Amino acid sequence: MDRARRRLRGRGGNNNHPRRVLADVVIRFVPTWLVTILLLSLLLLGKATGTTATVVVSGSMEPGIRRGDMLIVRERRNDGDGDGDDRAGDIVLFSTELHPVPIVHRVIELHERHDGGARQMLTKGDTNGVTDRSSLYTGQWLHDHHILGRAVGERGEKEK
Repeated sequence: MDRARRRLRGRGGNNNHPRRVLADVVIRFVPTWLVTILLLSLLLLGKATGTTATVVVSGSMEPGIRRGDMLIVRERRNDGDGDGDDRAGDIVLFSTELHPVPIVHRVIELHERHDGGARQMLTKGDTNGVTDRSSLYTGQWLHDHHILGRAVGERGEKEK
């Protein structure tokens, strides 16, 4: 019996002990599961609160928001009424028939319709010399249904 134990030790005999196996499983898989659960929780929290992240792909909002910065955007409700709390100075994410790729620009003017319809707005990139009126949407104003969301936070590298 003593020779058999020595042979097992020579091959790492105690490595197959149930406690050792359990410890190996915990050390290898628990961190992976914790990270997975954390990422899924953040994704679900974003969905529950109506927020998403988008990366700025152009320099039209520099120097305040640079290419590569990430914006946290509160998604617009799709009930046709809009949020109702849009203000000049807000940074919005929108797309139009002329430019289906989402654009991040600042609201510079709001227009209340006389017929009681949804508010309309005029947008402009901070770096751009002209408004988006003729280049990104047809007509004088950007319509409420074009707005995908409003920026509520930003994460990017700032100059030191």
